[in-house]
Amino acid sequence: MSLPEQRICQLLGRLGWNRSECAIAPQPMGSTNESYKCSYRDEEFILRLGTRQAGILSINRHAEEAALNLVSKLSCGANLFYYDLETGNMVTKYIHGRELAADDLNDPKRLAQMVHVLKTVHTQKTAFAFDFYGDVERRLEVLKEHNIPLHPEFSRAYEIYRICRERNSINAKLHFGLCHGDPFVNNFVLSDSGQLFLLDYEYAGMGDVFFDLSCIAPGLTPEKQKELLRLYFGECTPFLLEKLYDFFIINLMWNGTWAYVKSCDVPKEVFDYIQFGDFHMDSILKSGRPKK
Repeated sequence: MSLPEQRICQLLGRLGWNRSECAIAPQPMGSTNESYKCSYRDEEFILRLGTRQAGILSINRHAEEAALNLVSKLSCGANLFYYDLETGNMVTKYIHGRELAADDLNDPKRLAQMVHVLKTVHTQKTAFAFDFYGDVERRLEVLKEHNIPLHPEFSRAYEIYRICRERNSINAKLHFGLCHGDPFVNNFVLSDSGQLFLLDYEYAGMGDVFFDLSCIAPGLTPEKQKELLRLYFGECTPFLLEKLYDFFIINLMWNGTWAYVKSCDVPKEVFDYIQFGDFHMDSILKSGRPKK
């Protein structure tokens, strides 16, 4: 029996389900955990087997569970059926629909839906912080410990990031809310009935909502980036636009260091996460930031 099959059977045992009554198929969802669609007694679920590298990837399972309990009640996240804090294993009700794609960002109605879902999430509160600056520093310590090679001009990319970071205090409360932490377009699912859901709350915590906006905005044209701010705030001021551009850099550094750390867990032959981290550093270096 393979290791994933063993873990699936253990999870089903926790639920009191017989493996022989379950039809299970792998799902291409995310790059951190393993997910499977499970049909059991005329109901459909998603089984998630949590990564065993949660710590070094800055995943707080207590924070995730707290966020999931909130959003499942608000009907903007999947309905949570089971959660195991120790393993990160999780069961949610299956949503019939499709992941959003980059082209959906060109649809004004869809963009407005995404903003509505984000604002709904952002109004919630948990006891956990989304410390994206601290995540970066902790990851750099891990990378040093594992001798992971960084971009040849990482120091210059980091200096650009540092300037943007200093302009945007982690303790600022102006745009404070429950951040999702990873609301890229593929984490939105449009149900067959037309309802939009936001999935995958592994990095959720209280912080500056511009981090979430900076996940969506890079896929938009400059004019649509302004429209994103107008949809969210009711206006697009120079201050809001400059802050969004600063958070592009902050987001790139956070995701770039995540990719470098992920290389500790995934062989290069499977996916080259070091190259992926370098891509994020290149994006910082080509950004034209910081502006005075």
